[in-house]
Amino acid sequence: MNSYSLDILNSLINKYEHSKLSKEGVKVNKKIKLTTKDKILANYNIVDSFKYRSEIEFSLNELKNKDYINIIYNRGILDSIILNLAKLNDIYKEVNKESPIKIKEECLKILNDYNSSNNIINNFIDYSKDYIINKYILPKEYFSNKDELLLILNTLNNLLNLKEEMLLRDFSAKYLGDSKKFNSIKNRIINIIKNFSDKEYLDNIDILEEYNIYNPNKYVLIKNELKFKINNTIIDLFDFNFEFNLNEKMIDKLVILNKDIKNIITIENLTTFYSIKWPGLVIYLGGFCNKMREKLLNKLYLKFPNSNYYHYGDIDVGGIKIYYDLIKRTNINFIPYQMSIKELNDNKELLKELTKNDILNLNKMKDDIKYIKFKDVICYMLENNIKLEQEILD
Repeated sequence: MNSYSLDILNSLINKYEHSKLSKEGVKVNKKIKLTTKDKILANYNIVDSFKYRSEIEFSLNELKNKDYINIIYNRGILDSIILNLAKLNDIYKEVNKESPIKIKEECLKILNDYNSSNNIINNFIDYSKDYIINKYILPKEYFSNKDELLLILNTLNNLLNLKEEMLLRDFSAKYLGDSKKFNSIKNRIINIIKNFSDKEYLDNIDILEEYNIYNPNKYVLIKNELKFKINNTIIDLFDFNFEFNLNEKMIDKLVILNKDIKNIITIENLTTFYSIKWPGLVIYLGGFCNKMREKLLNKLYLKFPNSNYYHYGDIDVGGIKIYYDLIKRTNINFIPYQMSIKELNDNKELLKELTKNDILNLNKMKDDIKYIKFKDVICYMLENNIKLEQEILD
């Protein structure tokens, strides 16, 4: 088949794929056709059409002989061509493309057959099936064909069940067979975890670290009261009088030399970390607690189980969830610091209005026993349509 004939078929296929006819289950009395007003056939009626008509007629007859199209003439002049829908499977093979109906069926089969015990994966599967069945198209922000879907599902399964900490490129090489392959789907994987989990993540790096994919350049920022030794070097932050960055290897080798630290606080936001005056150790949390910060906090708690542990975060949905996640990860009973109704009342000029998503989440949280400690604050926020962020205070 010549290239012009293939171009005509592709134009018809593109028109079909953008029509309701391509959506399984939608019954409409509609034909897929091209006229001489369409670009692919436009040369049929131009001034010097004699240069092109023979080529156009040859290709149209070639397609008609294969029963791919019907040709409509008006007084011997080409009017339009109509796609023979009964020959769609043969036409897709001819143009070396997969039928969208076939692609949807393959993806639905994969989604129906895939077994997982992970809630994020199951939520994603339920969403994808519902999307395809009701909208008759694939959720292309996540996958466009069966191969992409299988790659997404298997990557999620390996990532969400990862027990050892790994560099991103090492994870990609081990589980995807290519050290760079994960990067091609990283944003989609992150968005799936964001959209189909019950957590609110502040940083994409935090999401990967949550599941043991770590950044070798990631640090834990600390300041004030901590004296420690790494190898043969002793550092006293009280005398140092500056912030200090610890990476994971340093935390592993860190030996705490303080006899006691009465007050230890984790800070959600960076601006607050730098500005706060605190009689004890200050640790920048930066959102949900990751493996490195968890490791440092566990080391501190092992040494100082009777110290006061505080957490200072935003008085909003994310701040409250971060507080409870911190307790769950570390098993330390953190005391909320300046996260009460008093702070909301004392800073009325700095308050923000709740978003629709805030209201939806807070209404769920106020009746959840898990958030009982903040129930009065949550109800007050809902009643007054307010929230408060740390950076604004600073």
